[in-house]
Amino acid sequence: MTLLHAPLYTAPPPSSSPEAPFWGVLAQPERHLLPGGELLVFRFGNGYGAALNHGDEFCVLDCTDGEPQPAFYTPVASGILEGLDPATVTLLLTQTEALPRHPRLILADEALLQEAF
Repeated sequence: MTLLHAPLYTAPPPSSSPEAPFWGVLAQPERHLLPGGELLVFRFGNGYGAALNHGDEFCVLDCTDGEPQPAFYTPVASGILEGLDPATVTLLLTQTEALPRHPRLILADEALLQEAF
């Protein structure tokens, strides 16, 4: 085998471990134990995040100002969605992660560009 004749790359199968249950979602969640279940809080680089309660309740979060708060103004979800299956939750997480940068982050970027360093 040489670099010119290397074997073809095959992607690893999706992980079924509790550390990576959402295939295609890049961020790892913060895990919080609740009575009767677990709360997963995702934070994405675009300023948004998501909360997943008991595995089937989903909410988009605004993560730009201190503690994450529900964000009911996104095209992904305009409220708390309940009774979701894992495939739908994964789709919603990837859509949230793919949202454009949060308007507050854009304003902060513009303000930094105006600063003289």
